[in-house]
Amino acid sequence: MSRNEPKAGAQALLLAALWTILALLAYLGLRHLNMDPRRGDIVRLDNVQMQGFEEEGGQLRSVGAMPAAFHLIEGDAAFTSEDYYVFSLEADTVPGAPAQLVVDLYGSDYDSPAQERQFLLTPGQHDLRVAGRFNTGRAPARAAFRVFYSGPPGLALSDVRIAHLPAWRVYLERLLGLTLAGAAVLLSWRLSVWLLGKGGEAGGVQGSSLLLAAAVVGCLRFVFQAGLPYWSGDEYLYKSIASGIWHAGRSGIPSSSQVLHDTNLPNLLYGYWIAPAFAFGEDFYLAIRAINAATMALGVIPLYFIAQRLMPARRALAAAVLGLALPSLFLGSFAVTEALYFPLFLFACHALLRMMEPPVSWRVLGLFGLCVGVLLNVRLNAIILIPAVVACTLISQRRTWRDWLFRPAWATSLVVAGVSYLLLKHLLTNPDADGLGFYENRSGGWASTAIRMALQGPLGTVKLLLGHFTLLALPFAPAIAFVLALPWMRMEDEDAGRRRNVAIALLLVVALSVAMAVAFTLGVAPQDIGGLGRWHSRYYFAALPLLVVLTFTGVEGWSWTRGARIAYVGNFFALMLSAVLFVVVFKLAADPWFGSTVDSMEAHWYKVAAWLFPWFLLAMFVAGGLVLAGRRAPAIALLLGWLAVANLATFRVLSTGPGSDDPQCGKLAYQLVARAPGSVAAVVSGRESLVDNLFWLPYLPREARFVEAGSQIDVSALPGDDYILSDPQVTITGAELIEHTGNCRIYRAN
Repeated sequence: MSRNEPKAGAQALLLAALWTILALLAYLGLRHLNMDPRRGDIVRLDNVQMQGFEEEGGQLRSVGAMPAAFHLIEGDAAFTSEDYYVFSLEADTVPGAPAQLVVDLYGSDYDSPAQERQFLLTPGQHDLRVAGRFNTGRAPARAAFRVFYSGPPGLALSDVRIAHLPAWRVYLERLLGLTLAGAAVLLSWRLSVWLLGKGGEAGGVQGSSLLLAAAVVGCLRFVFQAGLPYWSGDEYLYKSIASGIWHAGRSGIPSSSQVLHDTNLPNLLYGYWIAPAFAFGEDFYLAIRAINAATMALGVIPLYFIAQRLMPARRALAAAVLGLALPSLFLGSFAVTEALYFPLFLFACHALLRMMEPPVSWRVLGLFGLCVGVLLNVRLNAIILIPAVVACTLISQRRTWRDWLFRPAWATSLVVAGVSYLLLKHLLTNPDADGLGFYENRSGGWASTAIRMALQGPLGTVKLLLGHFTLLALPFAPAIAFVLALPWMRMEDEDAGRRRNVAIALLLVVALSVAMAVAFTLGVAPQDIGGLGRWHSRYYFAALPLLVVLTFTGVEGWSWTRGARIAYVGNFFALMLSAVLFVVVFKLAADPWFGSTVDSMEAHWYKVAAWLFPWFLLAMFVAGGLVLAGRRAPAIALLLGWLAVANLATFRVLSTGPGSDDPQCGKLAYQLVARAPGSVAAVVSGRESLVDNLFWLPYLPREARFVEAGSQIDVSALPGDDYILSDPQVTITGAELIEHTGNCRIYRAN
């Protein structure tokens, strides 16, 4: 390679980046222009009629309550068939309940969903601008433009506009969109080629550069995650533990009467980790997300050192940074133990690889054992590292198996893991809290249930496996198949053999993590196995960055043999067949993945745009074939494209999650109690009401109770409580219901 080639490659990468930026700016600029009716030919509406709205001060304010009143604004105009129109309207502060605006065109024999646009309104939103556009299709000579509102009275609409949008501007926007897509593909390709170049082989990345990379990653993750709604009751439990620890230390770990949780409490290290967030009062959740973002960003450091064992420094740093661009890392948006587990797991994987390199020091053995012991006090998923250390040391062992078995220096790490786990658990746990760290199984034992369900429902178990294989295959099939072919490749030198062992060890850790998730699901959630299963990739998401590293691994020092080619093709097609069987044959549905929004975030790209699936399969086969031909760049380019689409889709899905409609009663209660301090209790009719009332309260209530819907509870049954948080299905007597609290039921004891 000539001296000018690296420079030419960098220049090509820079030009591709500039083209992408210019195309993005042009596309966004024109789209903004096209979504503004003031930039088009205004359409005048005739025969305007209103139901459930009254004109007030230049605004149209909704009156009456649904369903008694019908909130509708309607006016007709002449619309051209197969033409484009854009509309917008302004809304003032949304009153205290989730609601919806629906805008559509309507006419005789003309009521197509294609001309309907829906917008979710969240309580507290203000100065909201709603805009959209549609193609009229086969429109009648005149059609009605309608705006529906479903929600409580009080919403005011103004500046309602509709305008004709010239078709050439729509086509130009699409052309710019295609140009942007082409620029992004070229940028991904040039970046892949540059990363796979020969530059940067000598030396490594300085520590300051690693810390800077971690800081940038942490800031970006926090920016994108800060505004997402909360997730579920799991967060409520971890938040409750942390708030109790912050206010009362070890003795503040909540009792069952304060959290009303139907499983044993989880391990506690994460609760101590995020406890300082409660120094920020009602802004504790934003502080938790900042702590999570900074914590997870530290994963760049061990991931870089893992990648450096397989590739040059420049490529290793890129792999480490992109390993933290996986959509599943949006878990850092929430108060869950996975946020702390993620970097600790990668540090343990780095220590595991150190153990595979002779000579193995006692320091390395102890470091790995300590990592495992600490991890087990965060999540029990870390149990997979015990068989991993046994298998990985056997893979790299140069002595006979008898030496390995009867002189097991590696066993020192397991002893350290056990001692550190028990010691740390003893230091963290409140003696009054039992069963910390273990989920209860209601079916007579975890292991026996897993075996029984696997035998009783083999088809459900197969579908469960295919679901996980699909999540791994898209887009990691080329990397997985490549590593599975390594045992049959010809090693050109000793260093190539060492790197082969590293790659196999990383894939082994991923496989054990997935196996643990499958076994856990079979044993603990057997009710979901009857043909559905639960595709909880969050149980092993911390291992997925290892697949990113394997995608960046080149073929230097290895050469294909006939057996390696057969192994690669066979495994690649097996993974692709798994995806086709799972999505097309077994499911035949728009959303084959089952579970909550955070269970398998790698699948959200499919949920948002299922039509991408056949094109993605085609791209996978092209990339897989080129890898077989010795071209690594297509697999990396495919990964970059998938990361972009998957992250955008995940952000979109999480933005409209269940918590987005939460009225945040706990935060309102905290503000009220701050004015006149007193103790708080919760009396609710269900889990959803419990979480709604207590999640945003930055400290523990004195007690919490479940009662049947329709119950009437007198405040005398709650001695010592100054405030009672409840819901509309429960009536509290002998206490004053505080006014102007919307859907929240907050009582003050007399």
